[in-house]
Amino acid sequence: SSRTGNIVLTYGSVKVTHTVTQAYSAIQLTCSPATTSCDYKPASKSFTYTLSNPREGLSVKVTCSESWITNLVHEGTKVSFKITENNSGSSRTGNIVLTYGDIVVNHKVTQSYSAPAITCNPASTSCDYTSASKSFTYTLSNPREGQSVKASCSVSWITNLSQNGTTVSFKVAENNSGSSRTGNIVLTYGSVKVTH
Repeated sequence: SSRTGNIVLTYGSVKVTHTVTQAYSAIQLTCSPATTSCDYKPASKSFTYTLSNPREGLSVKVTCSESWITNLVHEGTKVSFKITENNSGSSRTGNIVLTYGDIVVNHKVTQSYSAPAITCNPASTSCDYTSASKSFTYTLSNPREGQSVKASCSVSWITNLSQNGTTVSFKVAENNSGSSRTGNIVLTYGSVKVTH
């Protein structure tokens, strides 16, 4: 709050009071933007802060204890940081903490989670008894860094399995078994498996 004090001038029996009034302005620390939100991918982010009514001898300290929020850099009134890829299986939230004296402000960081998904087009392949060369394509949603789709097949009559981009090609041998038959080509991406 504001405060008042007196300076007293005395001359013999004469006293004169000089009143000194000092206003008070609270310290204010605000972030812009107030929060950071991003998707599952790794990213570089930043925000700035504004400090109103600063005090002598104090400075803003920036800290973060979250392992997935890294490379914290504090330059002037700008705070930069990196977010690692979210493979946790759910969204996550952490705080970058700004401290100025006894004032603490949390900059909230929220990262969503999106699971990888593979879709085959067409979803399945049907053919007659004759030998044939076939192919299908796939779409990969929410890819991860450092991973790739692997196609495999353990069925003896499905051969020459190959991948070119998002196209999977294969050959089907002539069916002389006496009945129809079914086999699977498995697409694997990390822990995700899809059967064609």
